[in-house]
Amino acid sequence: LADLVTMSFRTAAFSDGKWLGSWTIFYWAWWVSWAPFVGVFIARISKGRTIREFVTGVLLIPSGVTFLWFTVMGGTALHSELMGVGGLVEAVNNQDAAISLFALLEQYPGTALTSFVAIFLVAIFFISGADAASIVMGMLSSRGTLEPARGVVVLWGALAGASACVLLVMGGLQGLQTASIIAAAPFLVIMIGLCISLWMALLDDLEGRREAAAFPAESPPLTAAVAAE
Repeated sequence: LADLVTMSFRTAAFSDGKWLGSWTIFYWAWWVSWAPFVGVFIARISKGRTIREFVTGVLLIPSGVTFLWFTVMGGTALHSELMGVGGLVEAVNNQDAAISLFALLEQYPGTALTSFVAIFLVAIFFISGADAASIVMGMLSSRGTLEPARGVVVLWGALAGASACVLLVMGGLQGLQTASIIAAAPFLVIMIGLCISLWMALLDDLEGRREAAAFPAESPPLTAAVAAE
């Protein structure tokens, strides 16, 4: 935490920025590219919730789970590499970064079960993300209807999957990363406008609440029956 601010503004202008580009900048663009449909989907399922409930359910709880995951899995991997069996760096260099997870799980009992759980969690992540994206794209292409036709949703899901496959085949992961950054760049400007709009809407709501508190509505007159009681 002591280096959070410094690392947040790190640009690697005078050093090799390969890691910064493949990790930090890529994931900035990755989440920005997710923002259009994830925001619409979350807004749809959060209708009727308060801002406090929304922040708790969308920001605090997922962030807490993420911190827990990185602490447990990342700490375990570092301990294994520095003081234990190791071999994770070799797995990354010789095969793929994803293999390192299973190489770590092999060092502990119940490898088959934990590997199955890991694959299951990854599958849930991709399936739920693809489902949300397909629904939102179906909504946007159906004039904003909250219940797009199932055929439209399936079509968008197939097109998104086909696009990802083409990018992976043509350019590998690097091609997918480049496409994500290119797609996210224009939306950064829109996100700034959305932040300003949200701030203005909250100010208007606050002003309305203050006016309502300063000038409460008059109580309705008592009916004859109530007055008689």
